[in-house]
Amino acid sequence: MLRRLTRPVRRLCSVASNVKCSITAPDIDQDMSRDGFKVNKWLKKPFEAVSKGETVCEIETEDFVLNVNSPTDGFLGSFYYKAGEALQSGDKLVDVLSVLKDEADGSAVRDDLASSHLLAVHHGIRKGNRGFFSAKVPGTFDQFYVAPKGLHSLEISEDKLLVVNGDGRNLDGDGEVDVDFVKLHSRASADSPYHKVMFFVQSPHVLALSMVEGAKLLPLNEEATRLSREMHYVKSFMNCVTDLNDDDLSHRIIIVPNRGAIVFAPTVAEAYIDTYALERAVATQCIASSLGPLSSRSELSKEEIDNEAEASRKHAKDYFDALKRTMKKGKGSTSAWVLN
Repeated sequence: MLRRLTRPVRRLCSVASNVKCSITAPDIDQDMSRDGFKVNKWLKKPFEAVSKGETVCEIETEDFVLNVNSPTDGFLGSFYYKAGEALQSGDKLVDVLSVLKDEADGSAVRDDLASSHLLAVHHGIRKGNRGFFSAKVPGTFDQFYVAPKGLHSLEISEDKLLVVNGDGRNLDGDGEVDVDFVKLHSRASADSPYHKVMFFVQSPHVLALSMVEGAKLLPLNEEATRLSREMHYVKSFMNCVTDLNDDDLSHRIIIVPNRGAIVFAPTVAEAYIDTYALERAVATQCIASSLGPLSSRSELSKEEIDNEAEASRKHAKDYFDALKRTMKKGKGSTSAWVLN
């Protein structure tokens, strides 16, 4: 018969300003856990309110079950381990957040990310399962929402998105992910609030741009000027995204030779609008150049460029939501959506 125990847990300070503390697996003597121990079950849900001293989960060894309690009031973040997974003493189980902002429950981010897959097919940005979209889980330092491999973009809904850590290890949900892209996003987002969302796209005109040596998006109108200012063209590439260096990843829009583009943004809405605008801008330039010599234009001032960028950021969410509404028939989650 298993004995039930209660022990205090250690707290770890976190670099995330919204994290009050981290609940970790307790120190358990080796003679008390000869065959190791694991998470038996979670008694709370991610982003649920928790009180000081309230039991969050149960840790099970061969001989006993140990209650793990929260050391403070707050809200739970995403779980680092699923029920049944093996643990070691000191492993982080879950963060306790001080504030649960409206967007920090993750549901809005999940819905936007799932919606972006559907919209990307509609707008010709994605074809089938080509490309990679990921978004950092709100309130966490190194966890990401990502779709599993093997799904067509039209099959992806918010309930099918996985939660993985920066090494690509699955924390919530079933399925495999592209580990190289997860690690890339983890590297890029570690110290940047502008890299919370990553889209890797191979839309036709952007892919074509990346395949032509020396080709660039020209600043021939306001939007092309805004985008071109954010763009970085990788000069040497060894055919693997892990070869991108820190300087490459510091930019918002990266053109990777023969592979397409990587777009980073603070929100899914901004990432999608920039990705959509990039494909349209390059396509427009291709069409214009086929008609004759491109016309020159007076260079925009820095203030004009900044104003265009600010207007794009300000209206990105409204425009993205409008795009979602045009895709929607009836009510409900993205799993019920169909394309026109």
